[in-house]
Amino acid sequence: MKIEFEPGWKFRSAPLTPLLVPLLIAIRRFGSLAAAARDVGYSYRHVWSLLGDWNERMGRPLVELERGRGARLTPLALKLLELEERARARLAPQLAELAQEFERGEKCRITCGNCRSGGS
Repeated sequence: MKIEFEPGWKFRSAPLTPLLVPLLIAIRRFGSLAAAARDVGYSYRHVWSLLGDWNERMGRPLVELERGRGARLTPLALKLLELEERARARLAPQLAELAQEFERGEKCRITCGNCRSGGS
């Protein structure tokens, strides 16, 4: 059994939509909202609406859109991605260790039914 823990951000107690960070990463990569939408597997209209919602919540835009010039991340979005990358780098070893601990416990419980690591 494979398990992963996915930490997430909150802004004013509201969790960031899980799609927001991958969308911002795709916009940074492609420089186009349409290409980013394709990359994350959602329609242009859906991601445009999502960005509008989060721009309003943040009180500042995350992405600058200019007709014919593509899309650029604002300093706010770039800072969010920088913090996301730093948090993931710091947490990755601990999260992997916890997932392995869980998987070992589940494997023991399933194969021998006699595990002392907190299983039932």
